[in-house]
Amino acid sequence: MPQGVSHWWKPGDPLTAKDERLLAPMKSFYESHGFTPVQRDIPSSSTIKQRFRTWGKAVDAAGLPWVNYPTQQRLRIAARNLAATTVAAGIETSPASPSPDAMPNETFKEHT
Repeated sequence: MPQGVSHWWKPGDPLTAKDERLLAPMKSFYESHGFTPVQRDIPSSSTIKQRFRTWGKAVDAAGLPWVNYPTQQRLRIAARNLAATTVAAGIETSPASPSPDAMPNETFKEHT
């Protein structure tokens, strides 16, 4: 086990205040982009994985929809396409987000 970690988190374990701080960037990304982040979206992903062992368990602990759900995949592709289109057109934008019409009508716990 990594130094400083008494145990890895597993489903059903309560989240500590430190866990919540680790998961905050994932939740923030979801709220601002409208889809669940993958590891490359979160700079602290390696630290998160040290505690939760897998990205999937971290997503579960954060209460976010699974990355591989079709809705999540469509939203990620839509955001990537929007970003590519705006870059090609030279349009200045804030972080790429799909249009509100493309946003899912789902809760954080889509997978339950």
